[in-house]
Amino acid sequence: MAKQAYVYSGTDWVPLASEVTNLSGYYTSAQTDIITAPTGLKLLVPTSVAVGSGTGTASASGTVTFTTVSSVSLNGVFSSTYDNYLILVEVIPATGSQLNFKLRASGTDTSTGYNRQVFLGDDTTSSAGRTTNQTVYDLFATTTSQRTAIEILLYRPNVSGTTGGIVKVSKAYDSSTPVIGIKTFGQTASTQFDGFSLIPASSTITGTVSVYGYTK
Repeated sequence: MAKQAYVYSGTDWVPLASEVTNLSGYYTSAQTDIITAPTGLKLLVPTSVAVGSGTGTASASGTVTFTTVSSVSLNGVFSSTYDNYLILVEVIPATGSQLNFKLRASGTDTSTGYNRQVFLGDDTTSSAGRTTNQTVYDLFATTTSQRTAIEILLYRPNVSGTTGGIVKVSKAYDSSTPVIGIKTFGQTASTQFDGFSLIPASSTITGTVSVYGYTK
């Protein structure tokens, strides 16, 4: 039979087991990774990807790559697991066009109730504008073959009630004449959305899109 180990507590010899810290409440190295930590972001994998033309596929980790698409839709990325989401888009348009955004549910885009307020900075010129109750949310006007980065912070899209968000755009950041934009996003429908679409008004786009859920 194995003998019990003892350690000196400073006043007496006590069983070693009584002096060992209980580690059951600590996270393992895997759990403390940002993907699965109790706070942070988790990269989500859509249940499906649909394109109007061209190609679009999701990697095993969740990043969607699309090539010369007339539209790209991500389904099954919003759920009750997370309240808020971060959407990161990098896009190169074939020709200049308006890039639009729509929320969707069960594979169908919603085409009413989009509101936005925008502030743009171009060289030394700034401008502002507002639109309400539109059929789409216009992200920005693209420039032929110039890269644009978009960050969308979306609040509560899968919760019944108004959905809101903040959009940051860095247009043509690979050129000598970049444009920046800050926009607010509002969708007045009470639909519980599970996905979204990126839709150029004309021509096609190539790029990537990733969706992260904010852990509760």
